[in-house]
Amino acid sequence: SKRVVDGANDNLTGCYMGMAILKILKDEGIEFENTEIGVIFSGSEEAGLRGAMAWAEAHKGEFDDVPTFIYSYDTIAQSEQLMVNYRDLNSTVKVDKDVSDLFYEACQELGIPVKKGLVPPLGGATDSAAFAQAGLRSTGVTALNHALPDFYHTRLDTPDALNKKCLADCFAASVKVLEMFDNGAKQ
Repeated sequence: SKRVVDGANDNLTGCYMGMAILKILKDEGIEFENTEIGVIFSGSEEAGLRGAMAWAEAHKGEFDDVPTFIYSYDTIAQSEQLMVNYRDLNSTVKVDKDVSDLFYEACQELGIPVKKGLVPPLGGATDSAAFAQAGLRSTGVTALNHALPDFYHTRLDTPDALNKKCLADCFAASVKVLEMFDNGAKQ
């Protein structure tokens, strides 16, 4: 209880997705014609989604006049478990089908194995649940077996436990989502 855990998979991998996308776009000088990208590091998902709820409340109504999709990445750790969630918060919160479908379609187009799924009962939540409850179009993207690997929420969740292929696949799909969204998909 006194040892600090890296939390490399949960949830530095989720933070990494946002940072990596912003970095590659800047480094490559890529600007989308019709899309503005923002990254939210909301935190406190394990403490009742407080960070996402606070962000949604603070920005209520700001995105009503423009198509806005939010992807909440949580524990991108196991390639064979890459999944876009259609329900969140122990399966009690319905997320936006178009937002979920767009990620699924991007994976299919790239040949990246992905599942359609849900955060199961007693499986917790991603920040997407709070965004969806606030009326924002969102979904969660996860890559974690809910039988829970030994690194999950333990001192073993170090950089050595990261899955580079899983991160690369999720990143590639996310960039494809941006391209598709910029071209008007699902809006």
